[in-house]
Amino acid sequence: MRARLRLPSTTLLSLLAALTTWLTMTTWAGFSERPSDFLQPLAIGCALVAVTGALLRSARLHPALVVMGQLVVLGLWLNHRFAADAALAGWLPTADSIRACLDVLSASTDAAQSYAAPVPDSVPEFPPILITLGGGLAVLVDLLACGARRVPLAGLPLLAMYTAPVSMLESGVPWWKFALIAVTFLALLAAEEAGRLAHWGRDLGLVEARHQRWRAASNRTVWPSARKIGLTATAMAVVVPVFVPTIAGGVLDGMGNGPGGGGDGVRITNPMLNLKRDFLQGPDVPALQVTTDDPNPGYMRIAVLDEYTGFAWRPSERDIPIEHRVDGELPLPEGLDPDVTATPRQYSVRALPDFDSRWLPLPYPTLRLDIDGDWRYDPSTMDVVSAVDGKTTADVTYTLEALDVQPTAEDLLTSSAVPNDLFRRYTQVDADVESWVAELAEQVTAAGTNKAERAVLLQNWFTQPHTEAFQGKNFDYSLANSGAGSGMEDLEDFLQNSRTGYCEQFATSMALMARTLGIPARVAVGFLRPDTVGIPGSDSYEYSRADMHAWPELYFGGVGWVRFEPTPSSRQGAEPPLFSPELLPEDDPTAAPTSTATTPSPTDTSTFQPTDRPTEEDPVVSGGGSDGGGRPWLLVTVLLLLVAGTLAALPRTARSLVRSRRWAAASTAIEQAEAAWTELRDSFVDHRLAWNEQDTVRQRAAAIVPLFRRRPGPGEEHLARVVTSSPEAEAALDRILHFVERSRYARTVPEVDDIRRDVELCVDSVRLGLDPDVRRKATWLPVSLVKRSRRGPVHDSGLAALSEPSLSR
Repeated sequence: MRARLRLPSTTLLSLLAALTTWLTMTTWAGFSERPSDFLQPLAIGCALVAVTGALLRSARLHPALVVMGQLVVLGLWLNHRFAADAALAGWLPTADSIRACLDVLSASTDAAQSYAAPVPDSVPEFPPILITLGGGLAVLVDLLACGARRVPLAGLPLLAMYTAPVSMLESGVPWWKFALIAVTFLALLAAEEAGRLAHWGRDLGLVEARHQRWRAASNRTVWPSARKIGLTATAMAVVVPVFVPTIAGGVLDGMGNGPGGGGDGVRITNPMLNLKRDFLQGPDVPALQVTTDDPNPGYMRIAVLDEYTGFAWRPSERDIPIEHRVDGELPLPEGLDPDVTATPRQYSVRALPDFDSRWLPLPYPTLRLDIDGDWRYDPSTMDVVSAVDGKTTADVTYTLEALDVQPTAEDLLTSSAVPNDLFRRYTQVDADVESWVAELAEQVTAAGTNKAERAVLLQNWFTQPHTEAFQGKNFDYSLANSGAGSGMEDLEDFLQNSRTGYCEQFATSMALMARTLGIPARVAVGFLRPDTVGIPGSDSYEYSRADMHAWPELYFGGVGWVRFEPTPSSRQGAEPPLFSPELLPEDDPTAAPTSTATTPSPTDTSTFQPTDRPTEEDPVVSGGGSDGGGRPWLLVTVLLLLVAGTLAALPRTARSLVRSRRWAAASTAIEQAEAAWTELRDSFVDHRLAWNEQDTVRQRAAAIVPLFRRRPGPGEEHLARVVTSSPEAEAALDRILHFVERSRYARTVPEVDDIRRDVELCVDSVRLGLDPDVRRKATWLPVSLVKRSRRGPVHDSGLAALSEPSLSR
């Protein structure tokens, strides 16, 4: 009867927990261009967890066994999904299938660490890590909501799942998803409370019809109230922020809206945005309107990517403090001497409403910027980023003064030494970069005798025709290869086979090859060249989405970061900038190289020995971090820490639940006495102390007394840290002893106040004399959960014990 009545309640909770979990996971959709690759499998995984949990709980299994069963089912399913070919009958794990699963998860983790959100749909390695983590979180939510019947606690992992995309994705989470999640979570709370209400009181032989009427009345009481409260609260949570816009930029995020905003720092996230999304996809819509006195405006930089992981270029993690808030004058970029030839240019810019970016497009270098709001600059790159959540470039206007820097060949040839920390940071090459890249770069630039010549040779190798004998066929610009990225496999195909790509491949390839030559390099992303608005010769211009571009920047002391252009002129509409033929060596660069040149060093403007280049044993200064803040890897890390922390706390939580249920179930004096003695026994077992089940209650109590300790009181400072006696604990144990004996042998049992407090006092007194390691083990690894008493209450022989003297000294 009880199994048949309990199963529907358990099943309802399980299904609601699974639905709420999966709806929360749909907020991860922004982490991938094709979220169905992991959301559809996660729906199956959540269903498996729910059904398995409901069936196992209907068999009255211990919650730990239910979790183990769910993990086994989930593991079999994942093994089938990731390594069916290597599994026995497609499902049962084998050594080969386990290795294959680990390889899949390793590749998925690497992809999550290497791509900006959303991860391109051309990266099928990404979804498995989210599927695995999502399945583990589904088990965790099911355990807390259904096994422990603590739905509010289940809200913690749900909140972590929801918070990750809210905090990392600029697009945020749609309001309707929040509403759905809130409604299902409130339904889960209501279902739990309906179950609790249905168990109030005792069934004193009532017929089934009356019991069913009681359950129906309970449901009629809970569910209408839940619907009213839930729908009202959800509607207010969705609607109120619309009419109170200041909440988004107020106290919670610590940043005001405008010059008076507070906040200590803003963390840079990844702006790569993937050129396929902003440049290759969608219509060519205007992005910026510019008025300038520059007769030939060009490159408008959005952000700098200064770190290569072996999979992609991305910005290193950097914190921008409030001291770097834009307030008119900007510092001169690092490495740029004031005497370098440069012409000041004035700009007035308006970002159109459709251009929505947290990064501000600027010509490089910009010396003065006037803009409303809290915008901050990174002094190492001079990128400018919004410090207010939700504040972007959309419909923003600003004015600026920039320098049109025109370094000469002589400037590059006589460039000063590169600072050592900058050199090491911007010549860092990931260990995954294969040696053929460095060998190819050496061959291409072998005719150069210094880093300036080598930089120009490298640029010209991409842009100018050369013979088949000189490293193969010419390069072509084409969007046909737009599915490729900047991972090693894509660059290998681009450099050694197809020689066809678009700006991303050209820019990232040249920057990577320059780094292998010891030339500091990075990649910039922005707009290439605008169209004139109005009559020819007008000073008004317009950049559009089709002008999105990427290019490399190479560092020369005294000149700073110099823009190079390896993308063929068929894309950029002009010849590559500067330096020819002054910086070309006398040898014909199109001839096959016959010697290997040395590599430039940070302190020598001509040549240096390869031993001066950074190695794996030589730590590289990376500028504060290795990862941008808007990447799926952060979600992976947060969820891994959440799962690990929850698993670590699971035994402690289970022990706490056992203790709470034990005391809650003790409604009579006899039940309270047995609960007190059992709790005392379990506490001793948790602390790895001997507990002889054959002893009588009085014998066991006598063995406990010598273990009591207390801290010295007032006037006892001369004593040791703990004193080997505790009258209070002995008195508490004496009360427990007489209470247990009377509950077992006396005709009447008087009520005892605070018997639970007496047990806690005894346990705390014993703990004072134990090593800290033993106390920690008792808290986090309580063995009483598995070492249960195999006997019932031990009844003393005879009633003479009732007249024995008290144990108190």
